[in-house]
Amino acid sequence: MASSPLSGLTRSCLLALLLSLSLHGLFGLLMFLLPHRGGREGVPAALDLTAPEPEGEMTLTLREPPRLSARLVVDDPPPPPSVTPDPPAAPAAPVHEIASGQVITAADPVAEPGTAGAAAPGSSGHAGAGVGTGTGYGATAFFQVAAQGRAIVYVIDRSASMGLNGALAAARRELLASLDRLPPDARFQVIVYNRTPEPLRLGGRTGLAFATPENKQQAAALLEGLTAEGSTEHLPALKAALALDPDVIFFLTDADDLQVGQVSAVTAINHGRTAIHAIELNTANRGREDMPLQVLARDNRGLYQAVDLDHYH
Repeated sequence: MASSPLSGLTRSCLLALLLSLSLHGLFGLLMFLLPHRGGREGVPAALDLTAPEPEGEMTLTLREPPRLSARLVVDDPPPPPSVTPDPPAAPAAPVHEIASGQVITAADPVAEPGTAGAAAPGSSGHAGAGVGTGTGYGATAFFQVAAQGRAIVYVIDRSASMGLNGALAAARRELLASLDRLPPDARFQVIVYNRTPEPLRLGGRTGLAFATPENKQQAAALLEGLTAEGSTEHLPALKAALALDPDVIFFLTDADDLQVGQVSAVTAINHGRTAIHAIELNTANRGREDMPLQVLARDNRGLYQAVDLDHYH
């Protein structure tokens, strides 16, 4: 008996339904098995399904999913900015107390107290052998004011008033005694002045001269004929002395008639380089610290000395 068209259609539908159920079951089974087969754990594999052709075969292709790779790059932290350390601060210069009659010059080492060779009170003659270290560093004293250095300049007032009361003669005596203390390799100059400064010409020169016996004798001869005359002008003589750039200046006059502006000018020119000692052959201003000579010495690292000529021998 021939089959009806409806029966053939029913069989085709049933066959398609069975195939669909089989495929879904197989697909579910594969999805269950995929985390354990192929690929990395937890990453499902890719699945290609090819629909079945009528009266044909179904093709199932399982392939690995693309491998993903990641690279973590961590840059090194930038180096800290370079910091140049500040240079260590220079140690503060030691402060030395200057005893009476003792002077420490800026360019020379500190000397022990008592090495300056100061004259004994009332002494006026030559002091004998020079004192020094053999390196041009000399120590001496002038009217009992001690000093030391490699270059010493004496500025001596020779105005008319210095002829009274034996002031110029006393200054000459003390000056020769002071020169006699200097070692040969120290240097010196003597500037006498009234209105104008007059440095001694030693060895044909008016600059600093070594304290050799020959130069000391020549200075004594030139000072022997020195006379007191004329008026007084202090500032040019002090400027001439500073121009020689000495370590020490002994400045001697018989009256404190310096002007405040002159003291300021000398101090500004000196700028602390030279120790300036002021010696006044007069005691009227002793104890008056505001007087120009005392200010000059104080502001220029020096000492002030008032000398009573009536009791000076």
